[in-house]
Amino acid sequence: MTLIPLEPKDDNNCFGCGGANEHGLKLSFTWDSEKEIATAHYMPQIQFCGGHNILHGGIIATLLDEGCSKVLSGMRKTGMTRNINIDYLKPIEVDKEIRIKAWCENIVRHKYFLKCEIYNQDDELSATASALFMVLKL
Repeated sequence: MTLIPLEPKDDNNCFGCGGANEHGLKLSFTWDSEKEIATAHYMPQIQFCGGHNILHGGIIATLLDEGCSKVLSGMRKTGMTRNINIDYLKPIEVDKEIRIKAWCENIVRHKYFLKCEIYNQDDELSATASALFMVLKL
C-alpha cells in the first residue's frame, strides 16, 4: 500500500487546505494510491460551531468539498467544483474527531464525478456529497 501525505502548503491561501491562511482549517489528507481514496481525520473547533455545539453546515460543506478536491490532488490533477450535492444525515459535534473519506466514481473526459463521506466520533455516517469537478488545463 502506498500512502501519500497531502499536507497544507505554506504558500497556499485556501481556506480548507492552505497553510498560509491563518483562519483556515489547514486540513491534511492521506492519499492511498492503490485504493485511490483520500482520507483525513479532523477535530472541528468551537469557532466553527452552529447552534448547540454542532458543527456549522457551511463548514461541513467545506470539508466535503475539500475531500473531493484531494482526490484530484492525489490523481495529480487540478480542478474546481462545478456542483456539489450534500446530504446532512447526523449532527457533528465540535471538539470531537471526525473522519473524511473521498473517492472518484467516474471520469468522462475532463469531468470527474466524486463522492465524499464524513463519519462522526462514533464512526456513524453523518454527511455525504456527490460532486462534479472540472479538471483544469493549466
